[in-house]
Amino acid sequence: MIKIKLFLVSLLTALWTYAFPSFAQEWVAINDDTNSEQYFYDNNGWIEQWRFGELEPDQMGASIMVNIPGQSAMTFGLSEVYDVVFDCNLPRMIYLSSTWFSEFMGEGEITKVFEEISGWNPIRYKKELMIRELVCSWIRPIN
Repeated sequence: MIKIKLFLVSLLTALWTYAFPSFAQEWVAINDDTNSEQYFYDNNGWIEQWRFGELEPDQMGASIMVNIPGQSAMTFGLSEVYDVVFDCNLPRMIYLSSTWFSEFMGEGEITKVFEEISGWNPIRYKKELMIRELVCSWIRPIN
């Protein structure tokens, strides 16, 4: 009986993933220079706006991934995935959470997690500003 239940759960999970592939993260590269930090954003992030709670009409949430070419005292792994809320009227953002991974592309073991990181911060990196421009151009789904 337990084997049948496990099989059914596995089958339903596979069917759900196949029927709704847009719920998976779809990382899109902002730059492809492997000698520096590589930035990606989740192209399906707007579908998952529920993760960011209630946002004002001029705010958009996004998931960003950064591959770090070499570990240093300031990093906790080779890649970081962080969730942010962008202000679409001003060049600022709120860091909501950050998860570090031992391997590139958010793979491997989780090495560090930060939650509820900050209030509004100016956008410091050109690549984050580029992601903000893309994310703020998305049309929000109607609830």
